[in-house]
Amino acid sequence: MKPNKGYLLPFIALITLIIVSLACGKTAATKTPKLDTEPQDKTSKLEIPTNTLVSANAPEPTKTEVVMLPINTSEPTLTPKPTTTPRPTDTPKPSNTPKPTNTPKPTDTPLPPTNTPEPIRLTGKGDSIVDVDNTIGAAIVHIQGNAVGNYFSVKNYGDDGESIDLLVNTTDPYDGFLLLDFREGEHTIRFEVKAVGEWFIEILPLSVARVLEAPGIIEGKGDEVIKVSNSILGLIKVKGNASSLYFSVKNYGEDTQLIDLLVNTTDPYEGIRPLDFREGENTTWLEIKSEDEWTIEIMPISYARVLNVPGKIDGKGDDVIVLSGSVPDLAKIVGNAESLYFSVKNYSSDGYILDLLVNTTDPYEGMVILSKDTAFLEIVSEGDWSIEITTKK
Repeated sequence: MKPNKGYLLPFIALITLIIVSLACGKTAATKTPKLDTEPQDKTSKLEIPTNTLVSANAPEPTKTEVVMLPINTSEPTLTPKPTTTPRPTDTPKPSNTPKPTNTPKPTDTPLPPTNTPEPIRLTGKGDSIVDVDNTIGAAIVHIQGNAVGNYFSVKNYGDDGESIDLLVNTTDPYDGFLLLDFREGEHTIRFEVKAVGEWFIEILPLSVARVLEAPGIIEGKGDEVIKVSNSILGLIKVKGNASSLYFSVKNYGEDTQLIDLLVNTTDPYEGIRPLDFREGENTTWLEIKSEDEWTIEIMPISYARVLNVPGKIDGKGDDVIVLSGSVPDLAKIVGNAESLYFSVKNYSSDGYILDLLVNTTDPYEGMVILSKDTAFLEIVSEGDWSIEITTKK
């Protein structure tokens, strides 16, 4: 017996509806709900269409109640409170602009060194009168002549027509250096030359002079001008004139003023003289006049010989003696047996001349009183001498 197909249709429709309902519910559960713009207390509804096409013979499907599930809408995040805008800081008042400092005046730019004056050269033969304008001022004059060994002399004249100096006076061949216009007011405008044969005159600046560093020693021959550097209060030892001709040594200060005639003799010389003992003395130049070899040495005072008081000391020629020991009182002095010039001076420790104890050209033997401040003795002699000093008992 075959089943009735019309009887089965309602069952088929019911099963189909259930399957569709289940399928719709599963889809609704997995579907991301759509956020409603309504307030959060309202519930969104998911509608499922119920009209489903069925067979015309199928019974009317039963209505399935659709449960409306609320969809939780996530809470909106809190809008952060606006931060407080900081108050603008007070703009500092502009500081007072310091007044500009006074720009120092520019220092004077030192003038470039003056050019060394050009030498002034004169030549001739025989007796001559030569006019010249010494534009150098204080200078050194270099003179050559008399190669044949006859009489030879040179004089210089000033603005007033008067002779200033007899620069050369010899019968020997000559080649030497001398000071020219060194003293105040001197200005050479003319040379008078007496010669047999050729001669040569050259005016040079002082810078050409050789230099003696003190303390120190220098040697030479003939007339010469020496520059002394770093002069000290001390001793000057001079030796020369072995040929027993004219020999002299002068010392000058910075201002070209003559300080002393240290040596002046026609005999062979070897002696020690005080140098720059007196206040204000500062030897800067030495002028040597000699026809022979010579030696000059500048030494500190510590090189002087010492006389211990009470005591005795002997010597010959010029010398400087330092006193030590007890306070001096009396001095017995003997010397000058040759009847030449003989003198004895005493100085204080600061170089002040206390007394001229002896000053004679006769033989001498005597007693003198010494100041208690005596520190040095200066002896000028061309022969033997002795000094004995006693102290108060």
